[in-house]
Amino acid sequence: LLSQDIRFSTFISQAESDLKTLIPVLTDSLFFIYSKTGVRYKYQNPMNKRRSILETLTLAECLQNDGRYLAAIEKYLRAICSEVTWVYPAHDKQLDNFYGRKIEIDLSSALTSLRLATVVHLLDDRLSQESRQLVIDNVSRRVFNPYLNRLKSDKPFGWMTATHNWNAVCHTGVVGSALALLQSQEERAWFVYGAEKYSPFYLSGFGDDGYCSEGLSYWNYGFGNYLLIASAVD
Repeated sequence: LLSQDIRFSTFISQAESDLKTLIPVLTDSLFFIYSKTGVRYKYQNPMNKRRSILETLTLAECLQNDGRYLAAIEKYLRAICSEVTWVYPAHDKQLDNFYGRKIEIDLSSALTSLRLATVVHLLDDRLSQESRQLVIDNVSRRVFNPYLNRLKSDKPFGWMTATHNWNAVCHTGVVGSALALLQSQEERAWFVYGAEKYSPFYLSGFGDDGYCSEGLSYWNYGFGNYLLIASAVD
């Protein structure tokens, strides 16, 4: 059994610890720290911690398959869906997303949508209908609708035509979420079309030698995500 394999059993021990941990607190004042001081980790770290704990709990539930972690998973889904914005403070310098003046997609919101969509895809009807619908509603409002509006109006977000890692990573989050959550083949096709239309911009950022101007770590990050989405839509 995978749950008895040392490579996977660590998820269970970590999940047991996470069950005893309070959900990391996010406040407006923490969000404002970046716009005031340029310090990003005060909000970003607990924000990311929420998502990593959700991942661990979900993997542990898949390994154990006994419902032990479902209540905690649903608490984290509700907490993440209650966040004012999924955009990092560092990507919302004018606080437009925080105050609802805009709904933009960044690395954080794209990958948050993919994480939540993956949880729903893996656990399906073992989650309550309310939790599943909450995720669908939030991913639609925060990611699907803004992306489709830009795609259909041919007024893309800047990252959609970028030659750097944002293009690959954000498309992986957006398109991967659509493939996991949307039932309609026609709806999914729009997102695949978007990836096919705008991914070439990312690939054009590589030199003839395959070198990424952002460096090795961003080659791994960006191209690693590109491989994920390329595989998913193949």
